[in-house]
Parts: sequence; structure tokens; C-alpha cells
Amino acid sequence: MSKKSSDDKKDSSNRLNIRPLVGMITRFSGNSRGIFRLSLLMLTLENITRVAIPLLVPGQVVNIATEILAAPEINSVVGSLILVTLGLIILTMLNSLCDSLSAIYLAQGGRKVGYNMRVFLYNHLQKLSLSFHGQSRTGDTLTKVTSDVAAVENFIISNLSDFLGSILNIVILLFAMCLGAVTIWRPLLLQDLCIRWIPTGFEGAACSWLSPPKDVVGSAGPGEVFIIPLIALAIIPLMVLITSYFTGRIKAASKRLRSSEGELASAAQEMLASIRVVQVYGQGSYEQSLFSGQSQKAMNAALEAAGYQARFKWVISVLAAVITAIVIWIGVGIILANPGSFKPGILITFIIWVDEMFKPTKKLISQWNAFGKLSASLESISDLMDLKAEVHDKPGAMTAPPFHGRIEFRNVVFSYPAVGSSKKEKDKKSRPTLNGLSFAIQPGQVVAVVGHTGAGKSTIAQLIPRLYDPNEGQILIDGRDIRDFTLESLRAEMSMVLQESILFTGSIIENIGYGRPDASGADIIEAAKDANAHEFISKFEDGYYTLLGERGSNLSGGQRQRIAIARAFIRDTPILILDEPSTGLDAESTDQVLQALRKLMKGKTTIIISHELNLIRDADKIIVIKEGQIEQMGT
Repeated sequence: MSKKSSDDKKDSSNRLNIRPLVGMITRFSGNSRGIFRLSLLMLTLENITRVAIPLLVPGQVVNIATEILAAPEINSVVGSLILVTLGLIILTMLNSLCDSLSAIYLAQGGRKVGYNMRVFLYNHLQKLSLSFHGQSRTGDTLTKVTSDVAAVENFIISNLSDFLGSILNIVILLFAMCLGAVTIWRPLLLQDLCIRWIPTGFEGAACSWLSPPKDVVGSAGPGEVFIIPLIALAIIPLMVLITSYFTGRIKAASKRLRSSEGELASAAQEMLASIRVVQVYGQGSYEQSLFSGQSQKAMNAALEAAGYQARFKWVISVLAAVITAIVIWIGVGIILANPGSFKPGILITFIIWVDEMFKPTKKLISQWNAFGKLSASLESISDLMDLKAEVHDKPGAMTAPPFHGRIEFRNVVFSYPAVGSSKKEKDKKSRPTLNGLSFAIQPGQVVAVVGHTGAGKSTIAQLIPRLYDPNEGQILIDGRDIRDFTLESLRAEMSMVLQESILFTGSIIENIGYGRPDASGADIIEAAKDANAHEFISKFEDGYYTLLGERGSNLSGGQRQRIAIARAFIRDTPILILDEPSTGLDAESTDQVLQALRKLMKGKTTIIISHELNLIRDADKIIVIKEGQIEQMGT
């Protein structure tokens, strides 16, 4: 690709594109689409009334004042004053009502879209493979679900009305100026409309607003009266060019800001998760310097976007002043060349309308940073939504029946996805973690899988519940390929106890009953007794309702593991997977955990991945794995 085409592509990508937002609203608005249509109707009516108000004040007030100065007789303008004041009150009421209703409707629609997006992303993240979660930074992923969705939601609620209202305002202003030019050039058209629609007694006053006296009808030609609308029309491409120039740069700075914010979130999350190591090794200053550097990048990007916004505002303000000055000179010139062709109030109204055309752009200046953040957030969310779950239910997958527990690996080959984002890294062929692995486990049999670190032991444990799928070969349970079953029903037939006990923030009773929400209190207590956990739980002041800290931080390692075993007890599935369940525990805790595990394994098809000889000793079969293949098998 040439440098020019690359630059063009870069510029194109930096332009503000509203289509992704429309797509998100369409996709996630659900049954709220009618609310968005109502909000659009209210915005249209609001801008129509906003454009109409200058016709009355100051437009017609100036005309009335001119008539009074020419002939100081108040009775001659009473009808006009009544219509002007009533019209002003009614239009203002409608304008304010439509503005309030559009805000209410957009708030309802925006909240609904944000809610649906968060629920979808939360569900989508649970379905994505462990390879994605292993390669993604937690802080960056959380930013997408929280900050990015909030940016879209807030834009719809707070900024979309300004964006749509500005476009509607420009279109309605152009239409009003063209209609005004027509009525000046052909005033009899307006007079005819007045006679038809204005109440009797007011038609003379009403028809005199825009129409010149009959003796000067048509004195100004179409070329003269249409020059102001033409100037207004010519402003639009000029504003588009200026806007496009600044928008691209503001958006690029906003994308850098969004990326920096994701890095900041990841750095903070990693530091908090590793605070013990940071403090023990005295690396607080080092972590602080890294965080400061990332904060500096975010600040620079924010300042760059603010600088472009300020320059953008200055350019638009100067352009508005120049165009308004040109319109004033042209309007005065037409009046001098064609005395009486139209009244001063009309010229003032046109000047206000031309100035109003710049107000939407001025209003949007403060929104460009939000536009840039919105675009960056939409791209980030879309990238996440486009990811496909590598492990999913195949078409026609069946609900798994109650398993007997016979497990068979047939020539299973598996490699973890290469870490990296480049095509070269993704295509890179790595040595398979499992290479043609075949073995069988009979129902109720206890099998221990041992081997050096990296031999592929934990991979076996993760393939059975389909946390990953093999690249080649089959895994069968009771003679059926596990891919024939739905994921939910397959995983409902097995329990796992891992090396790192994963506990959730909440009470102990909630953690034990996590795998079986319908469990009774008696079931939970029985499971805790079987797991040798009831004694230490009872010593807590709140017993089973004791609240746990994040990841069970207020429990010892042995206590956390016994709660995890109790969770497996209450689940009571025919297949049990133990992945290094006693690693890192002291002798006393290990003994209590092993006692609980021996109870748990009774009658279950069990796969043990462990180096604990006291646990392996109970196995019916031992499989030794080396470099993804079986090196030995026996008792």
C-alpha cells in the first residue's frame, strides 16, 4: 500500500461516523424504538418553534416599532401586538414542552440501550474461551463493559439531542430562509394564505408582517432576495470541511485517551491484586513511576483534544462574524436599491437566522471530545462483540443424560493459541501440549495423572468440561463425544476442585451452595461437615452467614479449600476433577483436606492431578505424562 493511500485510510478512519451508534441503538433498543421515534418528533417540533420565534421577536417588534414611528397611532398596531405576544407565549410553551419531552424520551431510550448492552457483554464474556481471558488484560476488559458502555449511554442521553437537534436546526433554518425569500419575492402568495387561515379581524395585521405594500410588490428580483439563502447554503460545505479537519484530530486524540485509560485501569487492577508482592519487594516507587508515565500519556491526549477544541471554537466564531457582516451589507444594499422591498424586521430576522446556523456548530464544539470518546468506545465494544466463542454448542446438541462416568480420550491433539495479536504470531505453529493422547477411565475409577510441569496434566482437566476443545481427536463420556452435549448440561455432570480455591464475595453459605442454588440449609451444613469445614465455620460469630472478603481473603488457604470441597460435595456429580487440590497447604491443613477428598471421591469417576503421594496412593490407575504423551501407565 502506498503512503498516500495509507494516509487516506487513516484520515477516513478518523472521521466521525454516526452509523455505528445508529447500529447499536437499533440492535439494543429492544422495545424502546418507539421512544426514539417520539424523541425525534419532539426534537423536530422544538427546532421548528425555535426558528419561528425570531419572526416575532425581534422581527415583527421592529416592524411594529417602525409603523409607530411613521404614524404614532397605537390603535393601528393593537392587532399586531396581540398576535405577536400570543404567538410568542404559545411558541415558547411548545418549544419548552418539546425540549423537556425529548430529554425524557432520550433518557429512557439511552438507559434501556445501556442496560441491554451491559447484559449482552456480561453474557458474551462468560461464553468466550479461556484463551481470550488468558490473553486479555482484566482492567481493559472491565473498561469496555463499564466505561465504554457508559460513554455510549451518556452520549444518547446528554449529547444525541444536541447532535440531532443541530442537524434539524440547520435544515429548518435553510427551509425558513428560502420560504422567507419566496414570500418577499411573491408577497401575494402570503397574502392569499393569510386570507385563508388568519381569523377575521386580524388578517390585515397578520398579512402585513412579511408582505410589503402593494405598490412595491415584486420590486426586488429573485436574484436579490435569494442571495441570503444561497450564502447560508454555501456555508454548509465550508463548515463540513472545517469540522472534518478538526474532528479527525480530536477523534485520534480521544482514541489515544481511551487506550491510555484502559492501560491505567489494568495497571491499577494489577497493582491491587499483587499488593503483597509489591510491598514485600519494596517496589512501590517503581510501580508509581509506571503509573505516572501512563497517567502522563492520558493527560497529554486529553490536553491535545482540548487544544483542538479551542482552535475549532475560534475558527467557527470568526467565520460566523464574517458571514453575518456580509449578510448585513447585502441586506442593506437590497433595501437601498429597492426601497420598501421588505421591512427592516425581515432583514433582522434573516441576520438572526444566519447567525443561528453557526450556533449548532458552536454547540457541538463542546461535544467533539464526547464524539471522539464515543467513536473510540463504539470501536472497542464492537471489537469485543465480534469475538466468537471458540467453544460453543454445535447445532442440534442434546441435553446430557445422567452420566455413568466412563471417560475416554481418543488420539487427542491440543495446542494452546499463540499469545499475540499479529497474524504472524497467531499463525505460528507451537509444539502440541497434548500429542495423540489416548486412555480410558472406567465408571467409579480413580485415576491420577502425574508428570513434570508443562507436561499437559492440567490441560486434560480443562478439556473434559470443554473449557477448551481439542484440535484433533475425541473425548467421550459413556461412549458419546462430549461435543454432542450442550455445554450447560455437560458441565452440570461434573465438579472441580482447583489448586487456587475460587471464592466469591458474599457469605459462606452462598459460596457452598453456589453450584446448587436449590440446596437447603441442612444440605449445606451436611456438605460442610463432609468437607471438614463445619467446625471452623461454627467458630465465626456469624457462622455460615459470615461475609467473605474478595477471593476469601479473610480465610486461611486450608479453610478456603475445604469450602471449595464442600461446594463439590453439595453438587454431588458422577465425575470429579481434582487439579492440585492440596498444593501450598501446611501439613495439618493438607491432612484435613485429604480426609475430605477421600469422602468426596467415593463412587465417583475421579481424575486427580497432584504430586501429593498420600492422595495418589488411593488411585486405581496412575498415568505418567511426558511432553503431551503417555510415558507410563499402571498402579
